[in-house]
Amino acid sequence: MTEETYIPDWMREKPLEPVHCDSTRCNEGLHSFLKSFRGKRNTGNLSYRNGVCIGCGADLIDWNRLDNRNLDDVEYTVDALKKELIRRRYWARRIDENLLQPVAKMGLVKLREKAEIQIQKHVNKPYEQYTMWDKMQTPWEGNFIAYAQHATATCCKRCIEEWHGIPRNSLLDEEQIKYCVGLIMYYVETRLKSPEPEIIPNH
Repeated sequence: MTEETYIPDWMREKPLEPVHCDSTRCNEGLHSFLKSFRGKRNTGNLSYRNGVCIGCGADLIDWNRLDNRNLDDVEYTVDALKKELIRRRYWARRIDENLLQPVAKMGLVKLREKAEIQIQKHVNKPYEQYTMWDKMQTPWEGNFIAYAQHATATCCKRCIEEWHGIPRNSLLDEEQIKYCVGLIMYYVETRLKSPEPEIIPNH
């Protein structure tokens, strides 16, 4: 059978449809594992990690393995992240030239420093101090580090709790910050090698 290619929506010449952390396309293998409190406030100690897909109930992630937060096992972590729709969009989208040029000038050492500042400044406070604006501190567009944060679920306290098992009301310690920055840099280095959008084989 002749192989065809499926063009994802992020390659099409139209605005990207809105996607949220709890958006799903389960029939395409794109899920969400973020417990949704949309319309009601999570005032208790309930984790934002749902465990199974909130849309179809698929049990696809070895959360105990992820909770080791082992950068030597980063390929499994990334494969798991890509099962979530919002993460896959950032792993698969085009990285435009206007984002690549500043990175090339800055270099990876400076970029790592910038990523650590971003984590320290914007996601390293107890969740209760910024409940109303958590998830708004990382822009959706126009920033390579922000793309990396959304792709690796290091963008806000809720996503860090969901994916990396770090309670949202605790401060990140030195090892946890190093882990988050390591994930960001893995995304950066991967996408610098392959900035074009993903083309998915469809047999």
